[in-house]
Amino acid sequence: VSANESEAEHSTGKFLGFDHIRFWVGNAKQAAFWYCTNFGFEPFAYKGLETGSRLIASHAIRQDKVQ
Repeated sequence: VSANESEAEHSTGKFLGFDHIRFWVGNAKQAAFWYCTNFGFEPFAYKGLETGSRLIASHAIRQDKVQ
């Protein structure tokens, strides 16, 4: 940041993009359902008891190019 840039300009930064966002929640199934219902995401992958994971459950959702 140069000396002549304001504090507000520096704090907002420049968004370049992202690959994915991971949320650690208490109820992954409910969180995935909420995003699908309210924002139009769709489920595309699952990891849990049925797939051999005894410790965690993960629900992967996507919307267009956002996964």
